Amino acid sequence: MFGLSACTGKQTKQNTKSIKIEKKWAKDCNKDSKIHILAYNAQLTSGKKVLTKKQKYIRMTKDCINDVENLIVKYLDEKDNNHYFDNKNNTLDYYFRQYLCYKENKDFFVFANLYAYRITRYEINTTNAFASNPVINVINPLMGNNKDYKILIVNLSKRSICSFAK
Repeated sequence: MFGLSACTGKQTKQNTKSIKIEKKWAKDCNKDSKIHILAYNAQLTSGKKVLTKKQKYIRMTKDCINDVENLIVKYLDEKDNNHYFDNKNNTLDYYFRQYLCYKENKDFFVFANLYAYRITRYEINTTNAFASNPVINVINPLMGNNKDYKILIVNLSKRSICSFAK
């Protein structure tokens, strides 16, 4: 005996009462789970690719990550008063980070996305969970900056922040 089931392919509207949303804050997570290197085909929530045709994907090294993080911390502490900060901790301990390194013309750049929390949606009474893939999807619903979300472009060749999305 066997059973057969079929799916119509139609997506049904979910009742908001059937979904549980969990926020996981970076400050509450261990250091190893906070850094994600974006893939060459990473995209923004709009579907637009992070890299343009003029940019060449470069693999990031630990030294590169350390350089980028030092530049970001210095920039935030000197130029941005709207970020999480604690005298006892590193500013970046409050953020998950997504990095994508690329070469454009002769300079090396890093697209850096910082986000204070990530969201997972669970369907109640099922085992389904939905979360963005931090290697493919840039996790920034605002596509700009506030205390919880920040996008920066780091010019590694010139050791500076060349763009701070607003």
